[in-house]
Amino acid sequence: MVFQELPPELHDFISKCLSISPCERPTPHQLLQHTLFQDLCEADTITHTSEEMKYQVFPGFQSRRIPVTKNTKHPLFERSLQELYYLWHLAGGDVQAELRKQGLIRTKAPILSIPKLVLLEGTVFGQVRDQTSMLDLRVVPIPLDTLYQRLAHIPLTSYYPLVETKSEIIAKGDGEQLEAASLPLVIRERDTGYQFHRVVLYDRLIKGYPYKKAAILKEAHKDIPPLYRGNIWAALLEVDGDIDGNYVAVDKETPTHTDRQIEVDIPRCHQYDELLSSYEGHRKFKRVLKAWVVSHPQYVYWQGLDSLCAPFLYLNFNSEAQAFACLSAFIPKYLHNFFLKDNTAVIQEYLAKFSHLIAFHDPALANHLAGISFIPELFAIPWFLTMFSRK
Repeated sequence: MVFQELPPELHDFISKCLSISPCERPTPHQLLQHTLFQDLCEADTITHTSEEMKYQVFPGFQSRRIPVTKNTKHPLFERSLQELYYLWHLAGGDVQAELRKQGLIRTKAPILSIPKLVLLEGTVFGQVRDQTSMLDLRVVPIPLDTLYQRLAHIPLTSYYPLVETKSEIIAKGDGEQLEAASLPLVIRERDTGYQFHRVVLYDRLIKGYPYKKAAILKEAHKDIPPLYRGNIWAALLEVDGDIDGNYVAVDKETPTHTDRQIEVDIPRCHQYDELLSSYEGHRKFKRVLKAWVVSHPQYVYWQGLDSLCAPFLYLNFNSEAQAFACLSAFIPKYLHNFFLKDNTAVIQEYLAKFSHLIAFHDPALANHLAGISFIPELFAIPWFLTMFSRK
């Protein structure tokens, strides 16, 4: 009875969502075009001013925010929200500072957080709950004035780079980018204008993968913007196909004999990074490593595998499937048969080639090491096991 009394628009919307046949059930994008939301959007549209970046919020779908403008839309807002935040941060944006301005983050003396009384059972009295740990649905506008000023000199053609052929108009605007390309890498990665050009270009190339793999490799020899480093690694390692489906299909819950060793290695070896040392980082670490061990029964877990996994998990922290796919593609390409149960012959082969390289490039050093019997077995094995990712 309650369902029948609903407004016609809501009744139709719920009926479409509950369609039994997947072919008849609309996609989320189609649902957002429903008349139920069109009426509400007109009342809840938040316009964009020159001082602030605000969003059009759909009731019930607050995670989907679409930038809009009052009159004309700035071409910068055609970029993804991830790219916008990356460039805004390079331009000096600070989320913590914006939250402090709105009073969402308040600093207080540590002594004020001490409870007045703690019973032996663990009950705490007199401790005021921190407001920052509570849910707050306020929307904080992010000012974009600084980003606009940093990118004001960039021509409109730079927002739409050509990757197949380059027109004379675009070629003339590449002078500044070529000048910045001669600067040290640490400066290039912090230059808002240069990173804008690189981010837009890599976005086009990644969308053209695998057809544009050669172009991606060519640009990667110059530099890679930190924003797309994970995706570039995946492209260079030829990761494709249904990586999410393959990762979900791997049993990561059933206990195995390597679980104990993985649980010991992860917290011991990766405390240097705040992200990897977090609880969520440890959980993702264990899942990815366990998925690799389970999906490669011909190999065993050796110490050093966690160090190989660390950079891929760091770069793809929000995509375990891509981290797992990159790890699975990297090991057979650069560490073939290194994780066999008996890998003595493989390691000896690597160390022999390493000795030959030392003798070729630096004969004096090779003679000195041989004279004091300092063979590569004493120092180089961890280098190759971790592929220089930690050692």
